Amino acid sequence: MERSTSIVTASNDRTAAVWDIETREVVMTLKHDLEINSAVFDASGMAVVTASQDGSARVWDASSGEGLATLKHGGSVTAAAFDPSGALIVTASEDKTSSVWDVTSGTKVATARHSHAVYNASFDVSSRHFVTASRDST
Repeated sequence: MERSTSIVTASNDRTAAVWDIETREVVMTLKHDLEINSAVFDASGMAVVTASQDGSARVWDASSGEGLATLKHGGSVTAAAFDPSGALIVTASEDKTSSVWDVTSGTKVATARHSHAVYNASFDVSSRHFVTASRDST
């Protein structure tokens, strides 16, 4: 999938849709068991990560729609984002944690804990640090 001609959207109907922006048509549908809170491409456009109320973030091959990894939390996953290299993903969850995951293996490599739900997380440009936004005001 060429990222420059595609966008991905998340929906309450339990799907994320990859759209061709030139034809304005859905070219791929990615499914979760509950509503999807966010969906983003990696920088290369080769992968998509979705975050869902079903307690998982899923990594997808952007060309085939094949599921590559499922990243599990103990509550709704509110957001997920790739680092600039595409090697790591950071997730935010209502389980009061934000976790960093290795994309290739699907293993958790770090976790930050909060006293309330975490609503967003992202990496800095170096991929060495990530920030979170939580209901606990931190």
